[in-house]
Amino acid sequence: MKPELCILFYYAFNIASVAIPFAFIAFTIQRFCLLLYHTKHFFKTKRWIVLCIAGHWLAEFIISLPFVFRTTRKCTNVFWMTVYTLVTAVLLPSLVNFILNSMIFGHVRSSTRRVQPQNPSAWASRITTQQENRQQAPKISRREISLLRQMIFMFAVYTLVTAVVVPSLVNFILNSMIFGHVRSSTRRVQPQNPSAWASRITTQQENRQQAPKISRREISLLRQMIFMFAMFIGGWSPVFIVDIFLQLVNVNTMITAVTILFGEYVSNRALVYDENIRPNITRRNMAKPRWATVRRLSSVKEILT
Repeated sequence: MKPELCILFYYAFNIASVAIPFAFIAFTIQRFCLLLYHTKHFFKTKRWIVLCIAGHWLAEFIISLPFVFRTTRKCTNVFWMTVYTLVTAVLLPSLVNFILNSMIFGHVRSSTRRVQPQNPSAWASRITTQQENRQQAPKISRREISLLRQMIFMFAVYTLVTAVVVPSLVNFILNSMIFGHVRSSTRRVQPQNPSAWASRITTQQENRQQAPKISRREISLLRQMIFMFAMFIGGWSPVFIVDIFLQLVNVNTMITAVTILFGEYVSNRALVYDENIRPNITRRNMAKPRWATVRRLSSVKEILT
């Protein structure tokens, strides 16, 4: 193969390797900005989506440039190239996703207590019980559990498919941030009926003492995240792991060693079996099968070695 074609081949290979992990990162960034900066209209427009897609492809072409400046004359995959692809396709995306998901989860978690009564007369009771509410830690609601499951699923899929540490961490971080945001925004729903505020204010102190459960929305989000992560990890990681393993270990030597050990194991088992049945047979009948077994095992060991 010509050097130009070899460079183009490995450059395209690295782009294809980081395409899915960086797509996960772009998706997580888009969701992160949409949740944390929901008041800004720009993150709700199609222009922001197009910008995320364009940045995704631009990052792929830029991060694969080291393969263009390779100095090896032979068209072979160098060890540092495999490690670089592993870092850019697995480790880096995993780290970024992990950080962003953690921030999202923290934001959702913190926004759970943001629901405030619109009636001014309710502020007095709220201020008096504010210190007690801070001492009580809220339980995880179903909504938060759903979000957490979805994040874990996405991270598992991402890690198993690509086996890239970076994309896996990135997806995990972003999904954690999203889950935190959903967790914090669980209690933002306010009743629109003014007559409902009286009963709500009277039972507000009792409701604060009770920990909120995880909602179905959070459980669904958590399942989706876990699923995406599992798909990401299971798809690409075996490719890089096997490649690195073959470069570091001599497979022929391992096969020979395993074959010899297997032959020794079979020989020992046959001799032990022969010793166990020895008391049940006569000496005349025992001599022929035993020495025949030993001769057969010796010939097998000579062939294997």
